[in-house]
Amino acid sequence: MPDFTTILSTQTLAQHLQDPDWLVVDCRFELSKPHWGAEEYLKAHIPGAVFADLDRDLAGPI
Repeated sequence: MPDFTTILSTQTLAQHLQDPDWLVVDCRFELSKPHWGAEEYLKAHIPGAVFADLDRDLAGPI
């Protein structure tokens, strides 16, 4: 598995949390636990972030 790198600094994110042109999308997913991402989002998430479910929102029929 490749190492992850930061796409956006916390400072940049903090500067744009109230920016109407920005939308933070939380799309956490665990293949063996399909509901894990939504459960974790409900526990805590970046203020103003929305949750996008991989199966429901980010995938289409095959």
